[in-house]
Amino acid sequence: MSMPTAVWSVTELAVFPQYGNRSNVVRRVFWRCRAEGPSTSGLTLAAERTGAVDVPFDGNAPFVEYPDITEDLALAWVWPHVNVTEIDNAVRRDWSVLDTPPLVTPPLPWSG
Repeated sequence: MSMPTAVWSVTELAVFPQYGNRSNVVRRVFWRCRAEGPSTSGLTLAAERTGAVDVPFDGNAPFVEYPDITEDLALAWVWPHVNVTEIDNAVRRDWSVLDTPPLVTPPLPWSG
C-alpha cells in the first residue's frame, strides 16, 4: 500500500467588506489538508483535517487586492500559524487506519 500525499487547499476566504480605505480585506482563511488514494483492495479512501486561521491586518505590509490573491498566497498566510508537519502526518495516519485491516466490498446481501 502506497501512502498518499497530503494535499493542502483553501476552501473559503472570509473578508471585511470594508476596512479603513481598503475593500475585501481577508480576515480568515479556511483550509483543508486531505490525503486520498487507493487502498490495498482498490477502494479510494480519503482522510482530511480542516481548520481556519485569522489573518491579522498589517497596514504596513503590501496590500494584495482580493482578485490577485492566489491559493498559494492564502496558504502562505495559514502555514505560519499551524503545525504543517503534524497535520500532514495526522492526515496520512488517519488514511492508513482506514485500510487496517484491509477493506473489501462484497456484493450487497440483497443483490442476489
